[in-house]
Amino acid sequence: PPPHTHQHHNHTHPKIGGKGKVACSYTWVGSTQIFLFYGNRSSSEFVVNNGFFSSDKSDFLQTRIGLGRSDPLYELKSKLLTCLSIPVHSDFVLHSDGVIDPPLLAFARINAMNKDELEFHLSHPGKCSILGSISTPYSAENEHKAIGFLATRCKLLLAGMRTTADEDEKRLAAADSYHAKCALNLRIAQRRILTEFLASLQK
Repeated sequence: PPPHTHQHHNHTHPKIGGKGKVACSYTWVGSTQIFLFYGNRSSSEFVVNNGFFSSDKSDFLQTRIGLGRSDPLYELKSKLLTCLSIPVHSDFVLHSDGVIDPPLLAFARINAMNKDELEFHLSHPGKCSILGSISTPYSAENEHKAIGFLATRCKLLLAGMRTTADEDEKRLAAADSYHAKCALNLRIAQRRILTEFLASLQK
């Protein structure tokens, strides 16, 4: 199709003689440029699963977040999370545009609740749906704690990077290995996502 149009066509990938063949239902004119859509993947997924680096404004970072077993309210929090079908330990998505996905927001709010708040929601399951809504703040104190929890997580991930942004940029400019460039580009992209997500939280 012309560059200004967006069309998706079903295709299959039958194996013939050890080689892959793409069969498309659309009739293509010779020498026409085609594009492959890999799906909504992060830059890390492209590097690990496809062997190349790609990042844009929709890039995201997955990070594992969970409840601490030593938390005296662990049982109540885990029960409330289960009511919302949210695992007590899971890989959550951090978006570069600062958008907080409902499951992550609900997790952060539940993690910040006190005993009375947890017991109230466990006895009123119908009111739990608002916990993942960014447009419905739970309480000023809870929001402060929940956002603080996410901000701390971002800061810890950033602190775990042993190089600075300037150092990575210099290494990238001097890199002569394809794999080194992929790895450096990935770390730069992940640092950017964390930095932008953190800045959005701090607003």
